[in-house]
Amino acid sequence: NISPVQLMQQHFSDRVKQIMEKYDVLAFEQLPNYCGPASMKQAIHAIRGTSSSQEYYGTLVGTNTSAGTDQRYIAGAMNSELGISNYTYVWTNSLTNSQFYNIVKRSIDLGYPPIMHIRMEEMPAYNYSNSGGHFVTISGHTITGIFDDDYSPINVYYVDPNRAYNNGSAFGEKMVSLPIIKNAGYSGVLVYAA
Repeated sequence: NISPVQLMQQHFSDRVKQIMEKYDVLAFEQLPNYCGPASMKQAIHAIRGTSSSQEYYGTLVGTNTSAGTDQRYIAGAMNSELGISNYTYVWTNSLTNSQFYNIVKRSIDLGYPPIMHIRMEEMPAYNYSNSGGHFVTISGHTITGIFDDDYSPINVYYVDPNRAYNNGSAFGEKMVSLPIIKNAGYSGVLVYAA
């Protein structure tokens, strides 16, 4: 027998699950120009509960401290490291908001946090001013109504490994509307599981 209070708690818990899909992704502070390997580490740690060093992941994707990481190599390295073939990538400028949402949702549903290459100057955590490419790990999204192809009510959670910017204000988990993060990836890739 279930009490009315337990029934209400269960209903509320089920309702929360319907409002947000989120993966527990820990933030790991990146080494200089190692946002790619740090984002890989964050995703792998969320999947396995353990991870190797950023330096190790950096060797898998050819990261160096002056140029960073070639974004096209992350999907293959993730697959190799995890022993899977689920991760692939797409250029975000080729996606509609609907396609972007469906890719992120599917990857999160499968238990594989996506990794995204963004332009910092397009993100509120960087006050729309710090220019350059940067990797973050997507940890989830909200689920709200989409009306007339308006995806602005949907928020995307992401985990940023950059503690160096503005006294750490960009570091950790953040939330931003789907159109903002999708547009921030204009010239970058979205590494996701299919």
